[in-house]
Amino acid sequence: MDRSLLEVTGLSTVIDTPAGALRAVDELSFSVEAGTTFALLGESGCGKSMTALSLLRLLPEAARISAGRVALEGEDLLALTEAEMREVRGGRIAMIFQEPSTSLNPVLTVYTQIAEVLDRHAGLRGRQARQKAAELLAAVGLGDAERRLGEFPFQLSGGMKQRVMTAIALAGEPRLLIADEPTTALDVTIQAQVLDLLAALQAGRGMAILLITHDLGVVARLAHRVGVMYAGELVETAPRDAFYKAPRHPYSRGLFEALPRPRMRGVPLATIRGTVPSLTAAFEGCRFAPRCDFALERCKVERPGWHPADDGQLVRCHLYAAGMTPARSRARPARGEAVLSREAHAPLLEVDGLRVHFPIRRGLLKRTVGHVRAVDGVSLAIPAGRTLALVGESGCGKTTAGKAILRLIRPTAGRVRFDDNALDGLEGGALKRARAGMQMIFQDPYASLNPRLPVGEIIAEGIEAAGDRAARERTGELLSAVGLDAGMTERYPHEFSGGQRQRIAIARALAVTPRLLICDEPTSALDVSVQAQILNLLRDLQERMRLSYLFITHNIAVVEYLAHEVAVMYLGRIVEAGSADEVLAAPAHPYTQALLSAVLRPDPAGMGRAIEVRGEIPSPAHPPEGCHFHPRCPKATEACRLRYPGETRLSPTHVVHCHLFGE
Repeated sequence: MDRSLLEVTGLSTVIDTPAGALRAVDELSFSVEAGTTFALLGESGCGKSMTALSLLRLLPEAARISAGRVALEGEDLLALTEAEMREVRGGRIAMIFQEPSTSLNPVLTVYTQIAEVLDRHAGLRGRQARQKAAELLAAVGLGDAERRLGEFPFQLSGGMKQRVMTAIALAGEPRLLIADEPTTALDVTIQAQVLDLLAALQAGRGMAILLITHDLGVVARLAHRVGVMYAGELVETAPRDAFYKAPRHPYSRGLFEALPRPRMRGVPLATIRGTVPSLTAAFEGCRFAPRCDFALERCKVERPGWHPADDGQLVRCHLYAAGMTPARSRARPARGEAVLSREAHAPLLEVDGLRVHFPIRRGLLKRTVGHVRAVDGVSLAIPAGRTLALVGESGCGKTTAGKAILRLIRPTAGRVRFDDNALDGLEGGALKRARAGMQMIFQDPYASLNPRLPVGEIIAEGIEAAGDRAARERTGELLSAVGLDAGMTERYPHEFSGGQRQRIAIARALAVTPRLLICDEPTSALDVSVQAQILNLLRDLQERMRLSYLFITHNIAVVEYLAHEVAVMYLGRIVEAGSADEVLAAPAHPYTQALLSAVLRPDPAGMGRAIEVRGEIPSPAHPPEGCHFHPRCPKATEACRLRYPGETRLSPTHVVHCHLFGE
């Protein structure tokens, strides 16, 4: 039998902290065969990324590898000198880091960053290096390679930056590629392209890939074998198909049950209570026991060993030693989706022809030479107690539209009516009073909460600004309303987890008793179990308080679960809108069809082929003539190139802007 390309045995990594030794990686063992992908799956804080850094010996100063062996093609990497490891990094092992914006050097051109690897690991310089760099960019699907080589990272989109990172990683022709959340920040269309690219490169080069992710859809698309990680250790390993057919560990099952699905609409999502424990703790029993619905007394005092299950699966769980199998969580009864009559569908928010054009100024006198048409004629309506999902790729104008509705950005044109009152032209106190009925939950709770204020003051600010002097008395009530302890008002944001911070942001938004919440990607930075908690909270608040939501997202699974209506946005304009059932079940616009086809489902058997969308989204400063989507559309006709399509009504609630239907 051939030896594995990578063999990790008993790897342990410790970080020295003021609270004691933090065991980030604890006795980890796994192997990766050449030409296959092994996926490390788990929540944030489980030790996945620290495992990758340990393999490359790129640890922070306070961290050290305390035990174990890492063998690459039989050679123990932990026994190499630092000089010898520099030959391994970028050569035999390469890594695609999670955030290309921070991983690429902003002051060096694309060519300079690729050439550095070619010089060190392939001995190529000058014309040979430039030719090879162009070939690498072509291999990762970046056209016009010569021009791209001379560009800087800020001139590239997110998908382009991720492809450049991949080209740099491939420049040393690695035997093992470590991909740390390679698609987290990407839109679904670019995400599918990057994963297909990695699969094609693996097939052509015979590379092994160590995939680090919390996304079950990404694992389903790319992995051959899966390892589930929890609190620094592996708790389950299995072939991909066997894992998706029947995950064995209670934690693995909890991850699947927390996923939003269309059939779950109206039913609370299953959640995993609590959070990942601190890795400075002295563990005695199973680390998942405090959060497990099936924990035995033995689980609390004795660390479980490995037990074989069916189809080549191994699971670290006492239930299997006792001959038991954890049942799936019982489906909770539906709360009953609120059914509103046609009369109750009078719009709470009406937006008509909203435009936000940012001037482009150049020259010494800063003359306006053009405009960035970020939002270019958006119209929508949201009734009370309903959710409208605004979906589309990054850069299409979704967030700008949300901010313009709230007048956080001044619109260039258009009308906004809220609760039958026009907001156009309001200033000062009148605008402040109107805004009290509309609040925004921002995408990043880390950035939107003041780190210098305790959460009680953060929440009270809004109430006091609205003139309520009893603000302090209500902060505890608001924390309780979003599922947090009322006694947490004196804590600071850094003392909370990401999911808890998002709950605080929701409590702050609710402080002034709004009727409409504009939610800007409120779950994009959260693990699947925490996402389920936030989605349950939003549904519960909507049912109890009859809130309306404008839900800005590119996560189609969340849209399927939460939204009543859907509007699809492309390059500043809405190209299709209708009820969630109409748009998601029978998409009409080619762009909507491409978006939905690219969604990564947590099911290898149901993984279809994404509709290919050519190139990147154009600049809103220079939108294409005619239909803005025609340069990327597989169904474009001559009419699409000449004029923008008008509105075609496919049903009383379903409209589309597409020449395929207009005539």
